[in-house]
Amino acid sequence: MAFRITGRCVGCGTCRNRCPWEAISGVKKERHLVDPTLCQECATCWYVCPKCAVEDPEGYVRAKGGRPRAPKARIDVGACVGCQNCLLNCEHGAIRYRDGLIAGYCNVEASSCIGCGSCLACCATHCIELGQEERE
Repeated sequence: MAFRITGRCVGCGTCRNRCPWEAISGVKKERHLVDPTLCQECATCWYVCPKCAVEDPEGYVRAKGGRPRAPKARIDVGACVGCQNCLLNCEHGAIRYRDGLIAGYCNVEASSCIGCGSCLACCATHCIELGQEERE
């Protein structure tokens, strides 16, 4: 089930411009549409829509208030085995390999991550999740 753009959409194009899968189409000042055959459910559109006009697959919309942000990938380095599948599949160069004391592991450069989720699908140990960036 794909994300869906509701009638709140004002056609600003933010979701279309940020969708890493090019699953959103539309023209300026008109309601945009999500192509369910292209949508990978990464939730980027849901997080970045300034009008909270995107429903997730369960029908929830993001609450208004605060600045919307795209999700970021996070790797549980304790569970990472350093296979580098995520690094090889990240088209945005957001994942780096690090040498550890016993074995290497991967981690995410949050400033480069766009939250597309391509790393989740190829992770051998399922130690990657998408979520909001933690503030220090």
